[in-house]
Amino acid sequence: MANRRTKRQTRMVGMRVSEDLYDLLTEGAETEGISTTAYARLVLSRALNFEGALPETKPRKPPRKKPIIKDIKAAIEVLGLLIDVRMNLSYISRNLSEAHTFNPLRADQVVEQGERIDAIRRDVDAVRAQILGERS
Repeated sequence: MANRRTKRQTRMVGMRVSEDLYDLLTEGAETEGISTTAYARLVLSRALNFEGALPETKPRKPPRKKPIIKDIKAAIEVLGLLIDVRMNLSYISRNLSEAHTFNPLRADQVVEQGERIDAIRRDVDAVRAQILGERS
């Protein structure tokens, strides 16, 4: 019975490969459920008819996604709401100016409302800039 014990891996071989060869290696590694390096070692040992034992390779674990911090998630939601508010203010301002420009008696009211809407829009932009850490 041959000695099938794995010897320590002490030597390193590094090489550059073309994009096509790398794609083949990664596809084969995914099929085998091992790393690209382990797969390259396996293919090389088969090609050279290596009789010794290779180190056991465990299937790769899928990478864990880091959870989004609650504060960041809340800030993203607030930013979305601020964008909605800004768009609605622009819509209201545009409709207000279009609807009342034909009535000269209400022109002062239109200007006043437009200025108030612009002030609110600037405040919304300032809050958005604060959340994003920008200077306003």
